[in-house]
Amino acid sequence: MRIRLACRVWLLPGFLAAACSPDPAAPQPSDAAANAADCAGAGCGPDVLAKAQAKAEFVPPKLTFPLGLPGKCSAQTAKLRNGGTGDLHVTGLAFTGDTAFAVTYANQDYEAGTAIAPAGPVVLAAGAELEFGFTYCGNDTTKKTATLSVQSDDPGSPTLCKLVAGG
Repeated sequence: MRIRLACRVWLLPGFLAAACSPDPAAPQPSDAAANAADCAGAGCGPDVLAKAQAKAEFVPPKLTFPLGLPGKCSAQTAKLRNGGTGDLHVTGLAFTGDTAFAVTYANQDYEAGTAIAPAGPVVLAAGAELEFGFTYCGNDTTKKTATLSVQSDDPGSPTLCKLVAGG
């Protein structure tokens, strides 16, 4: 047996709240025990409270650089965006790959393979962005790659931004 519910939903800072009660316009079954058994394990409670969650994403998730720029460098940017509903807490950064790539973070340049310490606690509110600058200074025509990896409290962590020269 199912009970038809009428629900109200509120968006509160950090939480999504909902309160449900039986819909007075719908016929209601009289067997409460049967209803409880029917909803067992299905999350059919009168009140639902969902915790806000962070969602880290790079925009764009991949950058492609041209090959063979003797004496010249190519620069691009990518933004780490919190596309979730709760605060995103960045706990670590790693930049790996070919040293022809560099990343600029917090006014500091880092070559691939260099450890990057977050500049203090990094917290991005829902919808907020953090920009990273990337530079490629390669003189040959060999394909090269690098990856910026961001550790955070996003359940899907780490979040990656992939860099490719010649691909």
